[in-house]
Amino acid sequence: MKGILWLTVPIGLVKNLVQPIYPNGNPHHITLVFGTEEHLFKDILGKEVTVLAYENCWNDRIQAVRVQLPNDIPCANEHPHITISYKSGVEPKESNIMLANKHQSSKCSLSFNAIVEFYKW
Repeated sequence: MKGILWLTVPIGLVKNLVQPIYPNGNPHHITLVFGTEEHLFKDILGKEVTVLAYENCWNDRIQAVRVQLPNDIPCANEHPHITISYKSGVEPKESNIMLANKHQSSKCSLSFNAIVEFYKW
């Protein structure tokens, strides 16, 4: 069954990290591999890892925080991040587009533990 391999972010973490700019958002995960099979990652499911959040990024539509992942965690996303907030009518996946293009940013620094999980659809 297909789904998403992701890291679950602790509830309330974002409030300690950055102030949301836009009214929408439910920051709760870091997407690692989208549209994959669960059995490929059975050895790391449930693993707790330390993640470093290091840059708050935004444009006129969306806000995300860049993260550094441990080397042993697979990530197909070229720009690992937590989507923080976005305007109405904007989809959270637009964070990838914003991070690949011109945007504003400021440094931040917070390390936290996250859990490797698989979300089935």
